[in-house]
Amino acid sequence: MKHAALARQASDENGGPTALARKVGRTPSEVSQWISGVRPIPMASAALVESVSSVTRKQLFPDDWAQIWPELITQPQEAAHG
Repeated sequence: MKHAALARQASDENGGPTALARKVGRTPSEVSQWISGVRPIPMASAALVESVSSVTRKQLFPDDWAQIWPELITQPQEAAHG
């Protein structure tokens, strides 16, 4: 799944872009750019997005999550969220 679809999912789960932005410390404009596909969800925001939604860091960065977050290697997919 692409970042835009994952951003939409996280936004929908949190009541919209403004609510998600507030929860992850970003601007509503930036979150809207994630949803529209203008910008990907940045690596620095991935853990926060994961903490407030069902979107995981493994989904956001499927090719390199293990190098970025080695602590997730031993966690099953379901437990990584929380």
